[in-house]
Amino acid sequence: MITGAPANVLDYGADPTGAADSAAAFTAAFAVSNMLHVPSGSYNLASTITLPPYGKIVGAGIDNTTITATGDNVAFVLQYWSQLRELKVVKAGTHTKNLIEVGSATLDAGRAVISDVWVQGAGADGIQLIYGNLGTLQNIVSISNGLNGIRFLAGNGNLNAWTVQGYIDLRGNGNDGFRIESGASAGDNLCSKANFITGLTSQENGQYGVYIGTRSNIISCYSELNTALDVVLGPYAYGNEVKTTNGSITNTCDRFGSNILYEYNADADFKRVFQDCPSFSGELNNGGWRLNSDGGTAGWMKLSKSAARQYEFLAGGSGVTQDVVFKHEDVGQRFDMLMGGIIYPLTDNTYSFGIPSDRWSVIYAATGAINTSDGRAKQDIESIDEVEKRVAQRIKGLIKKFRFKNAVEQKGDSARIHFGVIAQEVAEAFAAEGLDANNYGLFCFDEWYEVDGQSVEADDLGQYPESAVKKDRYGIRYDELLTFVIASM
Repeated sequence: MITGAPANVLDYGADPTGAADSAAAFTAAFAVSNMLHVPSGSYNLASTITLPPYGKIVGAGIDNTTITATGDNVAFVLQYWSQLRELKVVKAGTHTKNLIEVGSATLDAGRAVISDVWVQGAGADGIQLIYGNLGTLQNIVSISNGLNGIRFLAGNGNLNAWTVQGYIDLRGNGNDGFRIESGASAGDNLCSKANFITGLTSQENGQYGVYIGTRSNIISCYSELNTALDVVLGPYAYGNEVKTTNGSITNTCDRFGSNILYEYNADADFKRVFQDCPSFSGELNNGGWRLNSDGGTAGWMKLSKSAARQYEFLAGGSGVTQDVVFKHEDVGQRFDMLMGGIIYPLTDNTYSFGIPSDRWSVIYAATGAINTSDGRAKQDIESIDEVEKRVAQRIKGLIKKFRFKNAVEQKGDSARIHFGVIAQEVAEAFAAEGLDANNYGLFCFDEWYEVDGQSVEADDLGQYPESAVKKDRYGIRYDELLTFVIASM
């Protein structure tokens, strides 16, 4: 590896006026040093300069040093740990190639750096990354190129974990401003992944502003006025986090891995959308949050917004699709659910439907509830005794009519009359005959604790917060109570 002080290309015959070809001078300078200084001027290159490993070319700034590809040639090819800095690269005449290439099918350009470089007018891509990991693109202008401003090419080798940062200006390119291509499949490793991309501005390009075709990238961008779409996630793009301060995001991924998308909204600042689905455009969309099992082959669930104040939950697998539609009238108010399937608990006879502090007001059903009455599930089976019959007779005389306080508060005089018993009086009827109502399933008593009107549970030591208020409520199982009363007749 050649080292030494930087070599000034003027000392090796480079022409800063652009009258003669300077390619031989660059090659001669690299023969004595890995670091080339290119002073202010315009330099013509009729052939490609391939930087050696650890090689560096530094100009005098994009306004002072200009490199022109005068043939139909790539101007620079970077290799392992090489750097290209502080200059402008353009073309002259007809051009069908890229202007800068990072690596090749056989050259590893890992840890290469392109910084403070202006690229303009390539017949193909302004900057094309081909092979190499862990490089950096910083402060780049790539405009008016035939295809893409910056393109991560798929198919040759590893091209992962690049940092793209600073001011990245991509405008007026024939295809995409910024493009990370996908491989041949979701698991194809010959494409770029796990890149960190910030400061990206992509405008007025012929197709997409930003195209992300692979996984595990973090992107922050500004995109607008592109002919087709602003920001696009391709069919194999998953596990990405994308934030755009302008322009819309379109997700076409067909493998679902919880892409996180932030799309700017003028009313609500950034809106965060957990988004994995093939169709996503704007606030009312067919996208949403989709979860797959076994790579999307065995079963899936998707929650998406289907209309204003309406969400749709879909679940499918094994050729069967079930749907549930959720509707809400206002945030923090009601949230309705329409279901075309069966709701059942995870474990038999384990969980309640509601809790003492949070009850359902009404249950509508075409028929009554079915309760277990199988003799094989019961023991200690006996007829009720005489004392219990006397209790039942007492309860028969306790049936009253009444109105519920909360109904009167809400409806006033239109609150309806109900019939039933008072749970505390039922307990007294048992006690009058020397029995404890708590030993009978028809009588219920619940206690719980609340903080600010919300029920809370005890900690691991069984302690409740100091601010917790103890609450209780009595209840009756009327199916058992009425059976009990009938038995006394």
